[in-house]
Amino acid sequence: MAYRMNKPEVGMNVYEPYHPTRAGVVTTVRYKKLYGYQVRVLWLSGETTEVVSSYLSDFDELIADHRKKLATHLKTLDRLKGLIY
Repeated sequence: MAYRMNKPEVGMNVYEPYHPTRAGVVTTVRYKKLYGYQVRVLWLSGETTEVVSSYLSDFDELIADHRKKLATHLKTLDRLKGLIY
């Protein structure tokens, strides 16, 4: 699931959709375009590129969703262990 950015801000953690290892930080919000904002991103690789924000996903929302899923899976695991022990 991709968490598209509606209103990017400097300092936001972002990633390329479906590629969370390609993560970076928004360093500049340049101007509004038809499909989003033109932003400059500093990637973990050290590369800096400009991209339209609608082509990025919010990394912090991804982490929150994964934590929620992990909590659900841990509850299921506890129930499974209860079946055996």
